[in-house]
Amino acid sequence: MSLARGLSKLGYCSRSRAEELIREGKVSVNGEKIQIPSFRISLSHDRLHVSGKSILKTIPLYLIMHKPSGVITTRKDEKERTTVYDILGEIGQWVFPVGRLDKDSSGLLLFTNDTRLGERLTNPLSHVPKSYLVLLDRTMDRGDVDLMRKGMILDG
Repeated sequence: MSLARGLSKLGYCSRSRAEELIREGKVSVNGEKIQIPSFRISLSHDRLHVSGKSILKTIPLYLIMHKPSGVITTRKDEKERTTVYDILGEIGQWVFPVGRLDKDSSGLLLFTNDTRLGERLTNPLSHVPKSYLVLLDRTMDRGDVDLMRKGMILDG
């Protein structure tokens, strides 16, 4: 796998942050500084260091949050809106949200550093059931029910 993906799989940081660290020359593999994010590694054979510190598989961390409406499911927002990370606060290690809830939605949001679990829960091939409660401003008629069952595209 790529070095950037490996750092993410180990739960050290996001893949994009790993790419930054690698390009900045802060990452070494088996004692050799590597500045190419796509450099191929083996997590079972190679020793990884960031800024001289050995990177080992982290202990899995699982956090749940009730995301309120009006909050963005992202790390940073260019419009300076409140994000789920603003609510979560500093926890001392990297975690990512498993899936997303849009700004107007509220509900359960799982955060973890366990990339395998995140992939398993979000990959459509896993067929993990999800439940949603939708509130409408009017009573649904038969056509609405049929449309909901078939699925629809909203705003493109």
